[in-house]
Amino acid sequence: MVSSSSFEESDVLIRKIHSIDLTKVVDLYCRCFSEPPWHEQFNTEEVLAEFQGMISRHNTIFLVTLIDGRIVGVILSFPLEYRPDISVLVPANLQDALYLSELFVDAGYRNKGVARKLIEIRNKIALQMGFVSAVVRTSIDQPIIRNIYSQYFGFKVVAEQDVVSHKVIDGQVRKLSDRRVIMAGNITK
Repeated sequence: MVSSSSFEESDVLIRKIHSIDLTKVVDLYCRCFSEPPWHEQFNTEEVLAEFQGMISRHNTIFLVTLIDGRIVGVILSFPLEYRPDISVLVPANLQDALYLSELFVDAGYRNKGVARKLIEIRNKIALQMGFVSAVVRTSIDQPIIRNIYSQYFGFKVVAEQDVVSHKVIDGQVRKLSDRRVIMAGNITK
């Protein structure tokens, strides 16, 4: 575990995901999103199949952060067209946007710059690929994520969506309604 408030750049390797990383990435994903406030429960086989499909898709940015050989952070982005349920909700000028799908960091490495570095590298790659705008969806109950995208990147809410999620709270699976906000903005260096 990293003990300082940040880590040295030389200690970190950020690279494209490899097939051999998938099991560890799925494990990290399930651990991160089972924590409060998400309380999500996933079928690991379904997550694995989804991530395997993403690796081979055109224009997907799927990066992992390794510290001391351990995967501690992941970012996944792809063309919005792969999410028709969201693309139908955004203005026409955003149809060619990059969809910012996932960003998760091991609890022991949060607030140490891992997510920031992943976002910086993802944005550089996205700009090189020709993406100029991006879309992200998050829960209205996730002020941290909303603030990151609005304050640091200037994203604005462009749509809202009601969804139902299965959450595990106090050991019980509950079906809960959730209001999501869809935010859009420009990709910056």
